[in-house]
Amino acid sequence: MHTYLRIFLLCFLGASWSMFTNSYAQTYALDLDGPEQKICVLDDEPYIERQLQTNKSATLEAVRTQTLHRLQQYAALPNYSDKRSYAYIEIGNLFSSQIKHAVVAYLSNAHLKNKADYYLNLYVYEVQPSALVQVFKAENLSSYYQNVGVSIADFNQNGIPDMLITTSEPEWYHSSKPSSIYYHLLEYTPAPGKPLFTPVTTITNIPNPKFLNRNSFYTLTDCGTGGYCWVSKLYVLQTNGIPLFVAEAGQFGTNIVQVFKVNGNNKIFFTDLPHIDAGNSQLIEQMWVKMLGSFTGAQ
Repeated sequence: MHTYLRIFLLCFLGASWSMFTNSYAQTYALDLDGPEQKICVLDDEPYIERQLQTNKSATLEAVRTQTLHRLQQYAALPNYSDKRSYAYIEIGNLFSSQIKHAVVAYLSNAHLKNKADYYLNLYVYEVQPSALVQVFKAENLSSYYQNVGVSIADFNQNGIPDMLITTSEPEWYHSSKPSSIYYHLLEYTPAPGKPLFTPVTTITNIPNPKFLNRNSFYTLTDCGTGGYCWVSKLYVLQTNGIPLFVAEAGQFGTNIVQVFKVNGNNKIFFTDLPHIDAGNSQLIEQMWVKMLGSFTGAQ
């Protein structure tokens, strides 16, 4: 049988079976405007990657269509999670015990500069008795290569849920792409006169931050030459929300960790510690927790 015919039949039969097996689910109203699906997207990720290289625009449109249909299909469930490399769906009381939300993200076809650039669209819906009402959107965010990385958690440990979107192509890069991981951080702010989610832009340019508490966080960068070379920086959030660089630790090809206190452009030696492997992020975090009071006044 011809390859394209086989794919068509697989998609047709899969869609037909889905219509019958999920007929119990409540149907939710959702705007599905835009071009119709041009090709079939199978769920195995190697197939997706091949299709993105072969026909990026059509594949991304198919991803969008199928993701939104899955959202409609499972919106009536109390909780639902579907995390794929190219799309993300999370349904439940994600941000409030009183309101049920659905978060949807998928690779965007808004920008097709070349086969290496990828963006994503992020939408939040309030799940009402018979409809999905869009309450927030953030379109064309840079993504992590051809992957959708979304996490919902209290990332900055201030008691408020956040949405964290991983990116390898932050909007500020202009020439060679950064080698570190960066994040779009969106904080839940359900206050009158405010958008439902507010971008926390003060950490956008800082690679791979990890909060120790609501007022301090650290970064960790591997030199890429083995476990004996890494750099970690400690920041304190000032009252204006801008991070202040206060300390640095690292190894540079030796078996000794050197820790420095930072004051403006000056680095002042603080202490030496035994070797910590670059891959042992848990031990590096414990190091900062033990020394936090020395640099921030926190206990």
